[in-house]
Amino acid sequence: MKFNLLSKVFALILFTLSHTALSQNRNRKEEVKKPKVIKQVDETNETVSQTGDSVKNSVSTTKETVNEVKDAIGSIFGNGKKKNKSKNSFTITILQVDYDNEYINKLYKNLTNRKDLKKISKGYEEGNVIISLIPKKNAQIWDNIPKEIRSHFKLKKKNDTDALLVIKSVVPIQEEPKEN
Repeated sequence: MKFNLLSKVFALILFTLSHTALSQNRNRKEEVKKPKVIKQVDETNETVSQTGDSVKNSVSTTKETVNEVKDAIGSIFGNGKKKNKSKNSFTITILQVDYDNEYINKLYKNLTNRKDLKKISKGYEEGNVIISLIPKKNAQIWDNIPKEIRSHFKLKKKNDTDALLVIKSVVPIQEEPKEN
């Protein structure tokens, strides 16, 4: 029984090897039959395909490099994220302030309680607090903030999409000079 099984396995292996050898021999004959012009055309097509792939990779890499340069310039001269902003969004940036400043917390709390705003978020980047919001309609964002809250900020810039603020500095009480 073992001999019969072994002979069948051996016969199967021989059949597979002979079939593979015949197949490879057939492929070689087909290659020999191809005229040189067809071989050159095939090689040229392969070269063109490889060149096309190389150009696509170069263009992709160049686009990534341009985006990285834009991000670097944006981080130097401002956050550079205006291109991602929704048409209806509004950003309030408060320059050079601590994240947990009490006046900013009051401003943020006032904004979160307003019914004319859909979405509001607060972030902190390089010493600046950034409050992003989306109004429901043409809401007057800055003008509708109560005066007692607005009075703590100095408005540096305002347009339809942005407001740039700084905290008004509190004038410290000067001590009287000590007499010696």
